[in-house]
Amino acid sequence: MHMNILIAGGCDYLGSHIYVALRNAGYHPVLLGEFTATCFESLKGLKKLLGCEPRFEAGHLQNRTWLRQQIKRFQPFCTIYIEANRSSPSRPLSFGSTTDEGIENLLSLMQALDENSCRKIQFASSSTAYPKGGKNAHRENVLLSPMLAIDHLPVLQEELIRSVCSLRRDWSAAILRHFHVMGAHPSGCIGEPRGAGPHSLMSRLIHAASTEGAIFEMDCHRNCTPDGSAVRDFVHVQDVAEAHVKALDTLLEYQDNFTVNIGTGRACSVHELLCALENTSGRRIPWKYSPAPQIEPAYCVADTRLSTELLSWRAQLSTEIICADAWHWHSRHPPDSLRTHA
Repeated sequence: MHMNILIAGGCDYLGSHIYVALRNAGYHPVLLGEFTATCFESLKGLKKLLGCEPRFEAGHLQNRTWLRQQIKRFQPFCTIYIEANRSSPSRPLSFGSTTDEGIENLLSLMQALDENSCRKIQFASSSTAYPKGGKNAHRENVLLSPMLAIDHLPVLQEELIRSVCSLRRDWSAAILRHFHVMGAHPSGCIGEPRGAGPHSLMSRLIHAASTEGAIFEMDCHRNCTPDGSAVRDFVHVQDVAEAHVKALDTLLEYQDNFTVNIGTGRACSVHELLCALENTSGRRIPWKYSPAPQIEPAYCVADTRLSTELLSWRAQLSTEIICADAWHWHSRHPPDSLRTHA
């Protein structure tokens, strides 16, 4: 059966990897979103990787006339929504109108889907709203406690989706809370935007490894973690893409709502990540401690029992593979190679 799946919103880093995973699984994905410089680079990489033009329709999700036309045209079995601000490993610099726009985008999308009886949605959410303190792996049923204004957005989006599903039994949804997504496709054709710059941990590490005189500044969480650096759950973007395929299979089969963590369940410190990248690249990475922002947790790791049980999915790729694929991508695509498409 020809099953169209829309990937709406973030059409660069995460969206491109999910596109490949869906295609490999026999689905027919379609990217919907704004045509930006990073989107252009991802589309170019997808074409090189797949040997054909990826299906992409350019437009803004708040342009409801255009959006209705696309949904009516493709009649998707399910739509995967990726918040554009969170499709790359970077954190936005300011809150501004991000929340209003994010809610408007999702609301516009769900209304257009509803009008065309396409009432299954999968949301790429975030782990950033989990409580700050403690050293236990986060379970899906804990009370969310976002520290930054920008981190309220995925919480509000989750609430919107759950509210619609509770009021309307003909709607069903899967919510996937991503932990620290890294890496790139092993082909080196698609990877994180080079414009992520200082807001991407891996970009900062690779910059320090490849630039003479550069020093990586490591947030210091002295007395909170074994080596004084933050402990995270680093998960390969390829594993995340495969998790979306598994979640889609589950959603289409059981027609029920669920929320799952997408991580490895393994605790890895930033210093350990640095050492793994040094071993992979053969480069020494100069570093120093810097005061950690109080809003940044010392420990953030996924409890993955539910995703394993419900989706029959488990992350397969190691920290070393994350570093190897990221190094391969960045080596082939240095930051100054990113250009706005004329």
